[in-house]
Amino acid sequence: MLLMLLLTTLLFKGCRSQITGYGNKTADYGGDAHYSCSVADTTGVLQVTWQRVFKEKFVENLATYSERFGQQVNDPHAGKVIFTEASLRSTSITLRNVTWGDESCYVCSFNVYPDGSKRQQTCLTVQGQTSLVQCQHEVLAALGDNTYLSCRLIQSKDVVQVTWQKMIPGETKDVGSYDKHFGQKVNTGFQGRVEFKSDGLQNSSIVIRNVTDQDEGCYRCMFNIDPDGAFTGITCLQLYELHEPFLHVRESLSAEELVVSCSATGRPAPTVTLTVPHHNSTSVTNTNGTVTVTTTAVLSRLHDNSHRVGCAARVLSGRQIDVYEMIPEVTLSLPDGLDVKSGSDNSDLNVPLIIGLVVIVICVAAAAVIAFWLKQKHQNREPQRDPEDNKRDTNEPVTPLMNPELRQRISPHKSERINQPERSQHLKRNLFSNQPNPKEAEKESADGNS
Repeated sequence: MLLMLLLTTLLFKGCRSQITGYGNKTADYGGDAHYSCSVADTTGVLQVTWQRVFKEKFVENLATYSERFGQQVNDPHAGKVIFTEASLRSTSITLRNVTWGDESCYVCSFNVYPDGSKRQQTCLTVQGQTSLVQCQHEVLAALGDNTYLSCRLIQSKDVVQVTWQKMIPGETKDVGSYDKHFGQKVNTGFQGRVEFKSDGLQNSSIVIRNVTDQDEGCYRCMFNIDPDGAFTGITCLQLYELHEPFLHVRESLSAEELVVSCSATGRPAPTVTLTVPHHNSTSVTNTNGTVTVTTTAVLSRLHDNSHRVGCAARVLSGRQIDVYEMIPEVTLSLPDGLDVKSGSDNSDLNVPLIIGLVVIVICVAAAAVIAFWLKQKHQNREPQRDPEDNKRDTNEPVTPLMNPELRQRISPHKSERINQPERSQHLKRNLFSNQPNPKEAEKESADGNS
């Protein structure tokens, strides 16, 4: 126990800046992984040790090299770990036929007297036989949406279990699994948000609901096959954020121009385009990591033939959001001072039409004035009747279909331009003229009897 504590202390006291190294961060299941380290100054170097660090921070010695004892591979790693180069300046090993149990971090340590340990660490992730598993390499999803991850085994195999894992740097988390005997199981931490949509043994898919930033990353599906082992595929989930764009059309300093601007906020930076040409874009990075992109364009109002302008916003290859805005009306000034509002696309047609309507209204008004003037003139030319005649006429009884001569005899005579003496003589003449002639009376009586 004391020796282990001493070794661990020496391991973590090393200065990493004085050692260089490289190695495989990923390796296919059943393949080999290679690691190498070197130190610039070999002064005080007594031994080189290869170790493996587990998730629980437990350290296991794999192999050592020293000038006194040479190469030594500890049991049970003989045949698994092989020295490809061994010296106090540079050392290399190969891990053969890696499996899931070989996923861990590998450390090369140069034991230097009296400084302690100088070390370099590289972590390994084992991938399955992806040639037999078909997955979508990258899946895009909007923040807050539901997303599907799926894998398919392209050859018919005797699959015992399908397992989904979330790959985190240095470790993996089991999301859930499905097998014939126990059905589907979602592990703690993913329950309520992840469920199996296709729980077959040849095809498997899961849905992640209301995805958040913590769900972003790569996922591994493993088809555990008897007796071949595990066949895996990897699919990575990339999230994006896009808010509905804001489109605004306003008048510029010139009456013949419009300024069109469209702004959209997203993560990563969205692409914002207008349906009109000649636009430019600017971007601003916000404190929450999103980016606001604004695209503007200047339009000519008098020559534009469209009724509206559109804006499209998109992040990566995700869904596109479109918005539209009507082009506002422009006020045109006519020569006689009449203001006419029309759209920018038909202003040249509306102006002559309105001028024609104004001319027609003016002509109708002039005709009405002339007709009224002629009527007044005609009324002024009629002769004036005597007030006495008007008074007598109003009291005169009306007899339908009366003989005009009889009407003349019984109607009052007009007093116009007749004085009193003449009036008397006039009455006498009428009196005698109204006496019937005896001969005419007899003749009329004879005619009546016959």
